Amino acid sequence: SSNKRNNSTPTLSVAAVRAAIEQRQKQQAMKQQYIIRLQQEQEANKPQRDQVDIPKHPMVGLSKRENGNYNIVHQRETLKNITKTEVISRIQTFIESLSQNRACIDKLGRRYTSCTCMHFLRNKPLVQLAMCHAILAYSDMTHVQKKHHNVERMRYAKMVSKMTPRERQSKKKTEQLFALPLSYEYLENNRDSIVDDEDDASSSSATETAVDTESSHPLSSQEQKQHISEAFSHRICEAAWLRLHNVGSHAAKAHKQYIDGNLSIIAHQNTGKKRKRKT
Repeated sequence: SSNKRNNSTPTLSVAAVRAAIEQRQKQQAMKQQYIIRLQQEQEANKPQRDQVDIPKHPMVGLSKRENGNYNIVHQRETLKNITKTEVISRIQTFIESLSQNRACIDKLGRRYTSCTCMHFLRNKPLVQLAMCHAILAYSDMTHVQKKHHNVERMRYAKMVSKMTPRERQSKKKTEQLFALPLSYEYLENNRDSIVDDEDDASSSSATETAVDTESSHPLSSQEQKQHISEAFSHRICEAAWLRLHNVGSHAAKAHKQYIDGNLSIIAHQNTGKKRKRKT
């Protein structure tokens, strides 16, 4: 009988150990499932980050032909010999899309900022067209001319800025220091097209008065003149100005090196790891 007791004791202890191990594994599995479910609930309750939708800039791949028309060639699109009117229409669509965003997009295109300076362009077609012609004239510049154009305006913006370097690095505050790009030539050439309300009313016939004037003339001449006057004094933030001129973050950083007195710029070329500088 003593031998039976000795033989049964180790058998019972092994079974108990196995049962304890299985029980512990079940508890760990239940704990892991609880953690996963808790993380899923936290992710579901977390406010979702707004998706930043950046339209393709119409100046990407844009080149001017000898006949005055344009080509647009890049990875997603290839257009040959399109007219200036078509290019202006594409730029205006781009400007309108930027004005309809709930806020300006930062220079890296990752998030919305607290600035809403582009909302000014909503329902202002004449101002948008003046901007389109100015942006198209900028695209016709040479690389050096564009660089000088951007550096001069960024240098002036830095001079009138009231933010400290620490505030500028924190990115919590946004300043509107850049003027809207406007084509004076376009506004001068179309000055006569803004007909006075009295002249327009006197020339209209009885049949034309029955037509809804808001559909054919959404803005009166007085409103258009007011929009132009406000556009000359309106300022936009740096992110909006860079996006309008299709200046990327690397180019903007290089321009700021010029502003700080460094008269050289890194030229990224297909030369492996070598980094050459050009003045």
